Amino acid sequence: MSDTRELSDAKKALLEKYLRGEIQESLKTTNAVSPSSSIGVAQKPDGITVINPGGTKRPFFFLHGHWAGNAFFCFPLAQGLGNDQPFYALDPYPLDHLRVLPSLEEMAAEHIKAIRSIQPAGPYLLGGFCNGGLLAYEIARQLHAVKQKVDLLVLIDSIPTRLTALCTFIRNAGQAFGLMPDKQLDWFLRLQHFYRHWRDGKADESVFLKQFDPRIESPFPPLGILHKEYPAMFIWATAHYVPGFYPGKVTLFWDSAEPERSQWWQRMAEGKDQEVEVYRIPGSHSTCKTDHISGMAAQLRTCLDKAGR
Repeated sequence: MSDTRELSDAKKALLEKYLRGEIQESLKTTNAVSPSSSIGVAQKPDGITVINPGGTKRPFFFLHGHWAGNAFFCFPLAQGLGNDQPFYALDPYPLDHLRVLPSLEEMAAEHIKAIRSIQPAGPYLLGGFCNGGLLAYEIARQLHAVKQKVDLLVLIDSIPTRLTALCTFIRNAGQAFGLMPDKQLDWFLRLQHFYRHWRDGKADESVFLKQFDPRIESPFPPLGILHKEYPAMFIWATAHYVPGFYPGKVTLFWDSAEPERSQWWQRMAEGKDQEVEVYRIPGSHSTCKTDHISGMAAQLRTCLDKAGR
């Protein structure tokens, strides 16, 4: 997940504009695809940021996974792909206003609606970073299920489902004691926050939320702010996701500094993908999208060029 301590002053300013909605508003006037493209869209759907609407190539849909709105790395990433590559960034599914969370399959289906409002039919070019990779994976599976081809599925430092045992225990115990799903979620949020507070003192998402509500630093903050901790909400919503066989090719990017991340994913997806291609990109989970963004862009550009042949 992101850590705002790494941001330069310029990137912080960009993040602040994004959170105030200024970037989204300015993009509403630039969301038409260029006349040279065969794909057209009348209006940008909610949840999509149009980074580069022009170009003659098929659009690339990217789930950046940054719940705090600081998808700043999408801009240099799109620039590194070239002006001829349309680039659409899909924001994380909003969860903080919900008491009962959707499944990963339901979130993926909503993203597909947004994608197909821009490109009604395949072949599609998809990518995802971190938690966005898990969603991109399920999006590709659902598109294949309705006979829509995916020419490229790139998962960058993707995370598998986590804390499945804890979520199962809380759900089973909650059902035994008559707790409704929203109360089960509350207990999970309390327990995971207390554990991370005890183990780490603070987490990346807490650093960000502290700017808006310092009570997040408490081991027992109000439930309202716990519902704004997107990583925990996403873990609960996706804990029991078990992907089936994927009949297409999966391209995996792993950062060179943290090889254990690839092992986490392999344990989940082993034997469920028809074809897997693996690349190493420079940096760590954090720096691959900052200091080493050019390396990510170069490798992604190569994969897009191969898929477009």
